[in-house]
Amino acid sequence: MKNQKDPIPHKATHPGTLILDEIKFRGLSQVDLAARMGVQKSLLNELIKGKRAINAELALLLDEILEISAEYWMKLQAQYELDQARIQQKTIERLAHAANWNQHPSTPPQ
Repeated sequence: MKNQKDPIPHKATHPGTLILDEIKFRGLSQVDLAARMGVQKSLLNELIKGKRAINAELALLLDEILEISAEYWMKLQAQYELDQARIQQKTIERLAHAANWNQHPSTPPQ
């Protein structure tokens, strides 16, 4: 059951944002991390730009290289997807409310 007090973010944060923060903090480049992970740099770049999801294999590789647990990366990905769905649902509800308002405008008091 959804708690009415659960906040819905304005924008979902993709896990790639955190990967970029980590590699900057560690003084690595995307090329360095991709090489250490054994993946194409284009794959890592797509991940960092939010165009690709973290799957279990990538989570395990990030765990091995960055020493941040695979479970953490998978939870971030799941949270991102849930936030996106909630944002989309909120937008749908707002549009439905607006359409209903336009169909049944209240008459201002005289």
